[in-house]
Amino acid sequence: MTRSEILSRIDKYVRPYMVHMPNFYARSRSIFMDQLTQEKPPFPQMVKTTRLWDLEFQAPIFNGAGMFKDGYGYEMSARQGAGAFLAGTVTRYPRTGNKGLPFLPLPKSKAALNALGLPNPGHLHVAPLILETPRISGCPIGVSVQMEKSLVPSLWLYYRAGVDFVEINVSCPNTQDTFHLVDMLREVQESFISKVEQRVPVILKVSSNLSDSKVQSYVSLCVDSDLDGLTLGNTGTHYNEAIIHPDERLLFDSFVQSHGGGISGNPIKDRTLEMVKVAKDQLDRLQPQKEFHLIRCGGVETAQDVKESLEAGASLCQWFTGYFEQFGNHGHQLYHKLLEQLEHL
Repeated sequence: MTRSEILSRIDKYVRPYMVHMPNFYARSRSIFMDQLTQEKPPFPQMVKTTRLWDLEFQAPIFNGAGMFKDGYGYEMSARQGAGAFLAGTVTRYPRTGNKGLPFLPLPKSKAALNALGLPNPGHLHVAPLILETPRISGCPIGVSVQMEKSLVPSLWLYYRAGVDFVEINVSCPNTQDTFHLVDMLREVQESFISKVEQRVPVILKVSSNLSDSKVQSYVSLCVDSDLDGLTLGNTGTHYNEAIIHPDERLLFDSFVQSHGGGISGNPIKDRTLEMVKVAKDQLDRLQPQKEFHLIRCGGVETAQDVKESLEAGASLCQWFTGYFEQFGNHGHQLYHKLLEQLEHL
């Protein structure tokens, strides 16, 4: 058993008590991630290969944005059996994040609250790291970039670094929109997508807060802007609608009042699945001429969740809270276990 697997097993027992110390938990989580990204588990024993955008994914699920903010952890993820690796979310300039990096685990609710505020080292750190990273078959490397001004030069930076796909994040509740999305995507289409010699899929990521009509409009916007996909989910901010375990409700309310932030995990699970269904219906109506795929993010934890996502119209899934839950159960074998269970559903 590796050091990160031992730490994760311990975490399952102490997490219910750590909810009273969110700042301390966030710092200890950082120590755990530093250890995790350095490990080299055996290569996966089972793969479920799918080919999308002329890229080969060894599993239909991989990490969501925010897990590997600094861009470290690719080899570990590929060896675990992840379908891809997503660095970031990254911004133009380095960010230290919100004071104390508040993060609240809610184990009884199978959820978490995140008000970290996008801490990351910036594009000039992550892009060279991607350039220097040796690739492993079946695990493309992508980067999540925050939608902000001067985005197009950053896209070219990652293109020259050899990134396999880009996810443009407009879903983060910790930042305020300072752009007009339609104009920004038009610039991305005219100054990047239409100019690249080798196709790099560009995917938009939106929040779980969206209404059905908004989901439909985002699908149309992505198709009209010549994008390649849409990630549906991430965290949400519908605090009053979130189903939280009674033992954790006071902590939840206190954290929201102090920090705000986004809800991840089980409370947004039903909504993200419904968003995929709505988006798929809209895609069927539009029938885009180029290859376009949906990705579900938010509340994905089990093989059953992945199966339901694929049946609803998603081509891939991302996980974050669910990843750590399953890592605590299965360690580096978590993708193997998920694919094994998926085979029998």
